[in-house]
Amino acid sequence: MSMKKIVIVFVAVNLVAQINIKSQNSSWDYFSANRKVNSIAIEDSSAWVGTNAGLLEYRLSDTMIIYNKLNSGLPQNYINSIIIDNMNKKWISVYDGGTSSYDGTSWINYNTENSYIPDNNIKVLATDKENNKWFGSYGFGLVKFNGIKWTVYNTSNSSIPDDHIPCLTIDSNNNKWIGTISYGIAKYDDTHWTIYNKDNSQLPDNDIACISSDTKNNIWIGTSYYGVVCFNGSNWILYNTSNSGIPSNHIYSLKIISDSCIYIGTDRGFAIFDGDTWQSHNIFDPTNRYETIFAIDAKSENSVWIGSLSGLAFGNGYSWSILPTTYTGLQDDEIRSICIDKNNKKWIGTMNGIAVYNDSIWIKYDHSNSDFRGYFIIV
Repeated sequence: MSMKKIVIVFVAVNLVAQINIKSQNSSWDYFSANRKVNSIAIEDSSAWVGTNAGLLEYRLSDTMIIYNKLNSGLPQNYINSIIIDNMNKKWISVYDGGTSSYDGTSWINYNTENSYIPDNNIKVLATDKENNKWFGSYGFGLVKFNGIKWTVYNTSNSSIPDDHIPCLTIDSNNNKWIGTISYGIAKYDDTHWTIYNKDNSQLPDNDIACISSDTKNNIWIGTSYYGVVCFNGSNWILYNTSNSGIPSNHIYSLKIISDSCIYIGTDRGFAIFDGDTWQSHNIFDPTNRYETIFAIDAKSENSVWIGSLSGLAFGNGYSWSILPTTYTGLQDDEIRSICIDKNNKKWIGTMNGIAVYNDSIWIKYDHSNSDFRGYFIIV
């Protein structure tokens, strides 16, 4: 795709405003208050933030614009997910309001009353090479929209094994890989379905937590209870606590930095795999075995950011620095999401708001100095 997109979680908005954000004494930007943030998508000039009280556009030129149902075409304020397609159009899934698109000028809302979308609560979004939109619902299956026609794939009319879809990825060959909560994985090539589960393959668990593909189209699958699997289309390789350096079989996050650098977040720290050797890390509190890694992001192997239940850290795979809240000013140690944009700004989602760090100074934004209202950031 020509547009880089990153989906992440964010904070909430409940006032109509456009503000210019001004520097304080640092260059962390904080957004916090009393609502929930669910998703972020970043394009060249803006970060789009989905919350439970509206949509926020934070322009990287330091202008923040708030969108909600009072001042825009949004049908509801609670945002589940955001993607930016190949034409720079924003697609926003809205809790109990269907899906909305925004091209910078016009809003179009799609819901169960005016379209063939089967559910007004879409969980995950993806865009393929042909700019088709793919929507994963939590109980009504998978939906494809080509801009004109809606196609619904569910357990009644297709071979998809489960209508509950928590994760979705599209590889470089345009294959759709759909993770389910109870029936494993479905691969769809636009013609044929192939189902992989623990009964017909070496997939160890049917409860899929996360899924991603590398540049060689290896599919990396994080399971909820049985470790990580790498599938190359023919062979399955299982990595768990018995045969690898993974510190736990409970997988929370995956980040493929390169084909030779894969980070795996668990509930007991994280592991790094280069294809041959493993490193296992519990950096926040080595005496505490339980350290849930919710978020991992990096622009290169030499600058990796880790978000955990216990705080924020960065490093190069060998040495790590922990950033305490007394230094960063972060309002919560529980880091739920990290996203690094094209300008190398780090977008940090916590349980009490969002911070944006540009590697030099720290700036704070909350209900006391902006119109942004939100907290409790989740993945």
